[in-house]
Amino acid sequence: MDLFVIRHGIAVPKGELRHDPARALTPAGRRELTRVRKGLETLGIHFDNIYTSPWKRALQTTEVLRSLCTRDPQVTEELTRAPRDKLLRQLKGDSVAVVGHEPWLTQLIAWCCNGSARGAHVYMLEKAGVAHLTGKPRVGRFMLVHLWGPEELGKLRR
Repeated sequence: MDLFVIRHGIAVPKGELRHDPARALTPAGRRELTRVRKGLETLGIHFDNIYTSPWKRALQTTEVLRSLCTRDPQVTEELTRAPRDKLLRQLKGDSVAVVGHEPWLTQLIAWCCNGSARGAHVYMLEKAGVAHLTGKPRVGRFMLVHLWGPEELGKLRR
């Protein structure tokens, strides 16, 4: 499985809303994600499935990336907490994307590659960043292929 771990784009600051899950993307966040999507398209990356957090900014990020997948995105609460086996069991397909939040995404990368969330800080994802992992959908059985920042992907667009 090729697993693409994608952090949501730039959202309104935490102080502007009391309810964190309701925070939306900013216009700059949408523009940056559009450049990221075009960079992924340039690399020929498409997804069999996209799994997303139900939080607004993740759903909006998934909307921007929607053209990279032929199926409707699947919403899962598993992307609003520390990684668990249940998330990996949900993932179906050869090329799968998950869209969510920090610190859980870097914990997910470490957990998938190392079998533990310890040391997750070395996999830090910028907002709108993408990590590409490959391997078997089991804890500790993935390998990190690439970690892209949004600027790097934005430069690849056609």
